[in-house]
Amino acid sequence: MNGVVKDRTEDPVTPAGVPNSAIVEYLSSEKTQSVLRFIVTHLGVSRPDDPVAFLSDLLTRGLESRGRTQDGEDAGQLDESLVLFQTRHIEALLNAMDPFRRGVVSVVQYHNGMCTMGLADYNREPATDEEGFVSRDTFMQEA
Repeated sequence: MNGVVKDRTEDPVTPAGVPNSAIVEYLSSEKTQSVLRFIVTHLGVSRPDDPVAFLSDLLTRGLESRGRTQDGEDAGQLDESLVLFQTRHIEALLNAMDPFRRGVVSVVQYHNGMCTMGLADYNREPATDEEGFVSRDTFMQEA
């Protein structure tokens, strides 16, 4: 060592000149996490031989399928082929959580179901009945 002590409080910068803290902050945002979960979940379920080509196709279809309103705003609609869990999948999950077909699940089951499907943007305080259970309809709407 040449006797110079580096200041460890300095925020390292990437070769592109972006501070690491800015990158971490951006990647930690909920919107970015939602996109990353979408990509990782599709990769994990599909397990393509060529992940780069798969991701390119997935993102291209996603961009092409998002509708636009008449004033040019993003309508936020995705092509059904991009939806990982379709109605039949959600119903199968509900049936597993409600084997006696009572038509309700507990709030814990509701949250676990949303997490199982990889959903991050859902109602954290769903409507419940007088006994504190979430109805099948509410679960389906949120999913």
